[in-house]
Amino acid sequence: MTAARFDMLKAIASSRDGLWQSELRGILGVSAQAVSRMLRVLEGLRWARRHHDPGCDWKRLWVSLTHRGRRRLRRTEKLFVDSGALTLGVDAALLEPERLGDWQASFDATEEVVTLLWRIRSGFHDRATLYDGFYPPW
Repeated sequence: MTAARFDMLKAIASSRDGLWQSELRGILGVSAQAVSRMLRVLEGLRWARRHHDPGCDWKRLWVSLTHRGRRRLRRTEKLFVDSGALTLGVDAALLEPERLGDWQASFDATEEVVTLLWRIRSGFHDRATLYDGFYPPW
């Protein structure tokens, strides 16, 4: 599971029954072509499906996760997020070895990096809306 696939699955899962493919552009902050290519891969893995809504414009595609895609997302979240492995990996990258396990040091280092990343996003006028668990610091 790549980070991009994880983000795409999270974005689709954010709406219980699915969402329009065009909405994914804004959520992820990527081009229509990137969304289309990624969805093609996810369909090939049988993690997502697209279909036309007969009552709407034929160009618009509705995107939803398959049962297999939801199961894969839950398993990935359990393995990396819920287990604490993701936090440990970030802490290992940001902290000196002797400070691993220090909650305050972890919080401070993470806040510093998140602040920097939000400033970079702001500077590039990034409008992506995928919620990653961190609020902008301002």
